[in-house]
Amino acid sequence: MEQIDMKQLEKDFKQQYERLLDVLFQVMYANRELSLSDISDGERLESAHTLAFKFYCHALTLLYLSNGTNQELPSLKWAYVDFASIDVITRAALEAFLIFHHVFFVSVEQEEKDYRYLAYEADGMADRQSMIAFIGVEKEKQRLAAENKELSDKLALNQIFQSLSPSQKRKVFEGKGMWRLNPITKNLLSWRDIGLKAGFSKFLASYIYSFLCASAHSTGIGIRQTFPTLNKREEEHLYAGTVAIMNVVTANLIREYCELFSKAQAVLGADSEGSSLVEEWIQSGRRLDKLMGTGQEND
Repeated sequence: MEQIDMKQLEKDFKQQYERLLDVLFQVMYANRELSLSDISDGERLESAHTLAFKFYCHALTLLYLSNGTNQELPSLKWAYVDFASIDVITRAALEAFLIFHHVFFVSVEQEEKDYRYLAYEADGMADRQSMIAFIGVEKEKQRLAAENKELSDKLALNQIFQSLSPSQKRKVFEGKGMWRLNPITKNLLSWRDIGLKAGFSKFLASYIYSFLCASAHSTGIGIRQTFPTLNKREEEHLYAGTVAIMNVVTANLIREYCELFSKAQAVLGADSEGSSLVEEWIQSGRRLDKLMGTGQEND
């Protein structure tokens, strides 16, 4: 069997990552003059656009970190790759995509579509209220109270929200992730559930996501990746796996973003090379289980 040149593979993956980031920026740039009055469901799509930009910022920073950290400090003996932060950012980017997919992209009945978005906004409202309550700015408290009342009124008209128990309704406004609610079972979908529904392989949706969480939470297995850096025993091609994950996630975000915005779709359609690369990495993400020997590819 021909031996894989890991150094070349990492180089290829990174070049493709840079190309995908260029494609993502170009399709988002098509909406640079996005006006809520020009599109139906404008407020919701503006939030989707902003979330996509958040993903792009994470992805761009990850690319920057991959080139090594080299600061002029007396304690630093060598430049190193900050794999610990790369894992944390990869997790944040992955979760940004999963939210984008579940809240903004999935085709569901209008009532559920509205519920997911409004419950997601309620989550953010709860975080902001906690912060403002701690800071104690009266003007901000009044503004948030008005926004919360408006959001509550919208949710009160939603059939899915109406079907919830009093306890569940309170949780919607307490930042408990109720936007992940399965309206039939009344249970919350896990990140893994959403990943699988997005078409990711079990290897990516379950194992890789769990590993990234372990790294972010500094568990025993999560901190092991920092040992090579500290002792200058870096695994040369450790980044190849991370960039492959990001290629899969970025490609999926590009496809879903373009399906939401016609101007973006036109930009992608005019870029045959970029379109092919996006499709290639989407399919790679679906075949990971088979490639890793962990099961069948995700249909």
